[in-house]
Amino acid sequence: MIQYLKNHKMLLHSHESPVGSAQRQFFLILLLICLNFSFIEACTDGSVRLVGGSNDMEGRVEVCRYSYYFSGGIYGTVCDNSWDTLDAIVVCRQLGYTSGTAYNNSHFGQGNGSIVMADVQCNGTESYLIDCPHATYSFYCDHSQDAGVSCEGDDSQGSGVSVGAIVGGVIGGIVLLICVCAVIVVACAVVLRFKSSRAKQKASVEYPQQQEPQGYGGTNPGTDESVVLPKLLVIPTNKRAKMRRL
Repeated sequence: MIQYLKNHKMLLHSHESPVGSAQRQFFLILLLICLNFSFIEACTDGSVRLVGGSNDMEGRVEVCRYSYYFSGGIYGTVCDNSWDTLDAIVVCRQLGYTSGTAYNNSHFGQGNGSIVMADVQCNGTESYLIDCPHATYSFYCDHSQDAGVSCEGDDSQGSGVSVGAIVGGVIGGIVLLICVCAVIVVACAVVLRFKSSRAKQKASVEYPQQQEPQGYGGTNPGTDESVVLPKLLVIPTNKRAKMRRL
């Protein structure tokens, strides 16, 4: 019984977690990777999209630029200083349209995140907006100066977002699915390991066997306790006869 209590005390005061620290670290790293790929929209460097317009042909210009801190690239806005029709034409050409009109002062609403381009100086012949001379940042810009465009013309090669943006979205969706499956597998493994550790700890607790008291008799019906009967004095028959005569 004493050994049983000692084992229980050791079990209750054990500070070792059934789930090892290595498994917890792996789970956290996997979760951070999933957040990196899933909640930061993946895109191809240089792709553009129009956001906030009434249709696919107009909106706030957002450009994808590569980031060292996230997988792939992230979208950011364009500052409207020096923003003119030539810049709008290049954006619309990249999206598959033939011409465009420039808008300043966050005409299609203010964006979020970083301002990735400023002082854009397109000559109107470039195929991609990032090919135009520009600055990567301006201390004088904020989101109240987000540039926008309204495109016109043939839409046979564009649909409001560039091919790079579509590819980035598809890749992001695939990675998100893989991460969800991986998280489910890791979670199941952690739960199974936890249950296995608990079962092993319970099995390691030994219940000491009770020793049966020495004596005459048997087992008390309905219990596991031994019944001890007193020793009887056996008197021979001839002695009992003599005792009767006395």
